[in-house]
Amino acid sequence: RSNMRILILLSLFFHSLILTSQETSPGFDPDYATALQTRLSEAASQKGISAAVFIPGQGIWVGTHGVGEENTPVTPDMRFGIASNSKALTAALLMVLQDEGLLDLDDEIGEYLPDYDHVDSDITIRQLLTHTSGLFDFINDWNTTTQNQYVQSPNKTWSFDDLISTIGSSQIDPGERYDYSNTNFLLAGMIAEAVTGTPIHELFRDKLFDPLEINMAYPPADNIFDEPFANHWNGSSFTLSSNNSNGFLSYPSTAGAIWSTAYDMVRWYDALFTGQLLSESTQQDMLDNDGHIPYAMGLRLETVYGHSFYYHGGAWGFRSYMLYNVERGISLCILSNDQSGSWVGNLAFDLWEEVIDELPQQIFDIALEELKTDGNICELDSALQIEVLNKGTEAIDQFRLIYSIDEDLVDSIDVNLTEALAPDESRDFTFNLPQINAHEKHRLSVNLKLLESEAYTWDNSDYKDVYFTNGSGIELPFEEGMEETDNFPEQLISLNPNTLLDWKRTTFVATEGEQSLARNNYVDQLYIANYAFELPMLFIENDYTTLDFAYAHANVNSFQQDDLRVLISTDCGDSFQILLSLIDNAFATAPLTDIIYQPEADEWEYVSLDLGDYAGQDVIIRFLLGNDYGNVAYLDDLRVKELVVNTSDINEVKNLEVFPNPASEKVLLQWSETMYVDQIELINSLGQIVQKIDIESTSQYQLERGGLPAGTYFVQLLNKQKRIAYATLVFLPN
Repeated sequence: RSNMRILILLSLFFHSLILTSQETSPGFDPDYATALQTRLSEAASQKGISAAVFIPGQGIWVGTHGVGEENTPVTPDMRFGIASNSKALTAALLMVLQDEGLLDLDDEIGEYLPDYDHVDSDITIRQLLTHTSGLFDFINDWNTTTQNQYVQSPNKTWSFDDLISTIGSSQIDPGERYDYSNTNFLLAGMIAEAVTGTPIHELFRDKLFDPLEINMAYPPADNIFDEPFANHWNGSSFTLSSNNSNGFLSYPSTAGAIWSTAYDMVRWYDALFTGQLLSESTQQDMLDNDGHIPYAMGLRLETVYGHSFYYHGGAWGFRSYMLYNVERGISLCILSNDQSGSWVGNLAFDLWEEVIDELPQQIFDIALEELKTDGNICELDSALQIEVLNKGTEAIDQFRLIYSIDEDLVDSIDVNLTEALAPDESRDFTFNLPQINAHEKHRLSVNLKLLESEAYTWDNSDYKDVYFTNGSGIELPFEEGMEETDNFPEQLISLNPNTLLDWKRTTFVATEGEQSLARNNYVDQLYIANYAFELPMLFIENDYTTLDFAYAHANVNSFQQDDLRVLISTDCGDSFQILLSLIDNAFATAPLTDIIYQPEADEWEYVSLDLGDYAGQDVIIRFLLGNDYGNVAYLDDLRVKELVVNTSDINEVKNLEVFPNPASEKVLLQWSETMYVDQIELINSLGQIVQKIDIESTSQYQLERGGLPAGTYFVQLLNKQKRIAYATLVFLPN
């Protein structure tokens, strides 16, 4: 093993070392390493810290700060407890067993485990790994009896059966909602043992540690004291020793007992995310998440500083924070042995800023700053628009553009610049697209390459979803109930498809059916960002057309509010007008909350917007969610349809005024005194008569809403069952 990890130690500060491996990063920039170590030492306040970053094009950097034992500095080869970061390894172990055909994530746990008190055998493995089982949490909800036993027997080795016997009853039904519980990953470990007949520590070693050549340990079966380790600092003393620590080491079990160096943690994440462990389909299954919850399988998701991350934190005496940035392929780890120290997630993002800000500049380095083509495309000429940035130190006079549609290579174009692109200069370029199928959604992928060598390639590519209209909108009706979709409905066009926390389908709530569309602002710290999708271009044929949908949202007590806007364009997206704007409290359909919002059945609001003004035109409708670090927003039952109104018997349409319009409750109808009216009808968007009123001829009438839902209606005046006047009426949400 020592031959596989040749380490170069660079002494930077007293009690502070940098580790690089000649195997993976012999050329890590020394000035860059110094900058990372300086930032770590300035930001760290914990007793002992080990940090590592894997950066494509540079390699691995490891830095340390503080002490791992009294009068003993932390060294890069010291292992720390990683606590709940163990969950990703447990989830991956189950995924490996799925790839081997030993289980399926949708199997019920009763197929593998005996009956236990307070454990529903109908729970699926998938529900365990996504924290949707509803199970009691054996760590965070432990009772006094368990706590006393733990304290009184510090060297007890807790078995699976010992731990499962401590749990209480569930308060949530399986599959009802997301609720973090360590018991889920305890049971996952038990299933791994049951399906293989192999002890869990051997499974971790045989299926994960050895194949990936990572020096992790699962105590107490693996002795952490036989290699350098960071002792646990509880605020007043170091507490771990080989004769009294089995309770602390074994209690978190497969939910949090694994130990690792920071070096091996970033190598583990790189292997997991770059396909070195799992089959392609299984890896995607592990990384996908439901739109309702910011959790995949053993992995959380969030957006910080404009970047999306898979991550997880850990706290069981030790503190850990692990993140992976998808856009750049960068893995970053922070490990601390200080139980009383501050949350190390802040330190992780301090170091992340330094990783990005101080990244060494290369001689030749090109970046696709922006792929501007997305959404509906009306004309193929000049449709592919990109912004290119020279991030190197030398001018660029040529580059290669490679683009694909639906993963099929379309063209490779060598672009020769008559005027070289200077360092730090960006420039827009436009290209024609080939003929693609109209009225279908396609994925357009673009990649840039330099003919010279380049170090960083992570920002050379991008992809967007596009819809070629062929210059005309599709006929109505358009309906999207969010059912039977994958991550995102096929009929809708995301403008942020490469964002981890884009609009996604959720199976937890719906107005009708089983699914709706959700976007999670609860874990998105990119304030004021907008997350949008479009409908394909539609042709509005007549005046009797409405846009209908349902939404649900709650604001968070301690933060600002999100907003939802519905926009419409009649010039293929060059400009938009506002159809609906729900800002701050107007967007809320439920009371304030501090948890991830999940609407009750009566917390959906229904909207019907009149599109009659756009009759005879092609339109693009865009939904835009503004993020102010709020909560989850939900949409469902989206329809654009022509109303069922028979006008063939109208001889002459005369003036009918409706005031106010839109209205909340009452409206005043006014018409000419020369018109004889004996009946008023109110028709909903389905063409159903919801009110029929007999009156004597007059020139006005006050119409009561009478508990009707919000939406667009048609009110019509009749004389001897002949329609003589009509108008559109909108009732607003209560």
